[in-house]
Amino acid sequence: MSEEIVNNIIREKVREIGYKSVLFRLALIREQGQWKIFSARLVFDIAWPYGHKTLLKKGDFALEDFSLTLEEFDTFLEYLKKVFVGNVKFHNSTPEITDDLLFSLGSYRLCFVGNFPGRELMFFRSDVGKEYHGIDKPLYFIDYAVNDSVRARAYQRIDLTGYDIPLTDPIDAINHFWGTNYQPFQMTSSCPIYLPLFDAHIASCNFDKDKLIVTVDFDSNLVKLDELSLSVIVDKKYGDFRKKYSLKNNRIEINIGFDPSYAVLFLNKNDEKIDEYYYSSSKAKENENRIMQSMQEEGIYFGKQQIPLPVREEESIEPLFDKKLVSELPQVIQSLIIEAEHAYHHGLYRSALILIRSALEEGLTLAITKMGREANLFENGYEMGLQGKIKLSGTIIPKLGQIKTDMEAVKWFGDKASHEAYMPIYKSDVLNTEPKFRLFITKLIELEFNK
Repeated sequence: MSEEIVNNIIREKVREIGYKSVLFRLALIREQGQWKIFSARLVFDIAWPYGHKTLLKKGDFALEDFSLTLEEFDTFLEYLKKVFVGNVKFHNSTPEITDDLLFSLGSYRLCFVGNFPGRELMFFRSDVGKEYHGIDKPLYFIDYAVNDSVRARAYQRIDLTGYDIPLTDPIDAINHFWGTNYQPFQMTSSCPIYLPLFDAHIASCNFDKDKLIVTVDFDSNLVKLDELSLSVIVDKKYGDFRKKYSLKNNRIEINIGFDPSYAVLFLNKNDEKIDEYYYSSSKAKENENRIMQSMQEEGIYFGKQQIPLPVREEESIEPLFDKKLVSELPQVIQSLIIEAEHAYHHGLYRSALILIRSALEEGLTLAITKMGREANLFENGYEMGLQGKIKLSGTIIPKLGQIKTDMEAVKWFGDKASHEAYMPIYKSDVLNTEPKFRLFITKLIELEFNK
């Protein structure tokens, strides 16, 4: 059973790192007298559990922290197997809520019907953890998706401007108390589970004359300095620079001999990577800012770039996607398209195709859901793959059935980019895929799925 596999992966990492508690951070909205999850996240900690703390509670909105024992978390994992969407009966796209589908946290009885979209832990470096997840540590991450049918959505009616700390709305409150930086279009069904690494992380990396100056923060109670090392790889444009350094203290100066446009640093504990850092020169950052400014001048907000990458100076900043079309799409699809745009302009054509494929699948899922056919997205309890969604959309939405071949072409390139590591991916592959994807998003807009 795939859910059991995911549970065992989490349990193994928990044992390996030695956590003592897990923090349930919940943003809840009361609808029709029932408290529902608006946003949730679980963060493991090496500190002992401290119990329950209410961060904010006003009317129909609450921010609650529950610091639980590992045994209580294990009970939660067993509960998730019960509420896996494949095991739940739906009626008109709404699950039949029974007592065994509810999980108790303090005085709250909450429904977590959903599933794990992925089957493995992902790794995020510490600066990404801090800026995008509100956790100032490198971390492992896996997402649990709470089914949209049981989530609270009507956050716009919640007014927090009169609260002791003036706040505009629930998203503003979440960002204030959780240290996150969410935008409205990012408030999806995601319920991330975070497993931070507390041993050490790269605190800063700066350039001075011909040296990279790196500072490492570490906890001497968890790791010895002689267990840590730093690996450095510099952009090949100026030569092949690859070296590994043992740490003598928490600050190290690395003689490069020039200001690299790009470098990547890996912090290791013995032979295991525990953090990484991407350095970009000021010139590369200026080029990156030019692309962002060009896009924003067109009136489209795409959010922040998650990973700083070197811009190819010879690459034109002419947009890959039609901005007018993009502006009419749901924000969740826009966010994928801007990442594909960034990848394309940085010469990362494989990544661009993977993101275009993701936008195709997200668009089909939204279209099928809007038609009230969400239950059809599941086969034997598992969400169907992209090929199944292409076929299903064609049977219930004739306009999409007319472009089945074009959608399959987008899928083909995305699949090859994802799974055929030795197959080269070229700029022309992205340019040839874009018109087929443009036809797809045009059909979506014709169907008015953003309204």
